[in-house]
Amino acid sequence: MEPAPDATIVDLRLRRLYAMAWFVASGFIPFFVLWLNGRGFSPTEIGLVLGASALASIAAAPFWSHAADRSAGTTRALQWALISATLSTLILAVTGSVLGAVMAAVALLSASTSAVTPLTDALAIQLSVANGCTPTAGTGCGRASVGAWVRSRSGRCSSGAAWSG
Repeated sequence: MEPAPDATIVDLRLRRLYAMAWFVASGFIPFFVLWLNGRGFSPTEIGLVLGASALASIAAAPFWSHAADRSAGTTRALQWALISATLSTLILAVTGSVLGAVMAAVALLSASTSAVTPLTDALAIQLSVANGCTPTAGTGCGRASVGAWVRSRSGRCSSGAAWSG
């Protein structure tokens, strides 16, 4: 069994993971409707694609929570989600203007990416506990990981131990 990584290294890795997830989402989401419009989709078809995306995100939540809690563990589930998101993005790039293919690729992408923020938060909390921090309600929770960001900026975890980094 290998020793636990230094808290500073864990903190740096988590910061990089949050930054990467934020950059990917912020580079894609604002331009997605424009990209669909550029592919020749009508406003109605764009609405159908976005609706399929939302439904897939909702439907995937029980799968990802089961995978993280029972089957694979948080780290492995996060890896699966990121691999699935990468593959679905590659599929989306080659779908052309076929509505059904775009809807299927976007549904897979949304189902995959819907798990990234909650699994990243769960991983951050697990690593915080492993490094001597005791998360309280609200730490690591919230949209776009506001709780984890605030905790990392504060310099302290809730147990009073110094948060490194």
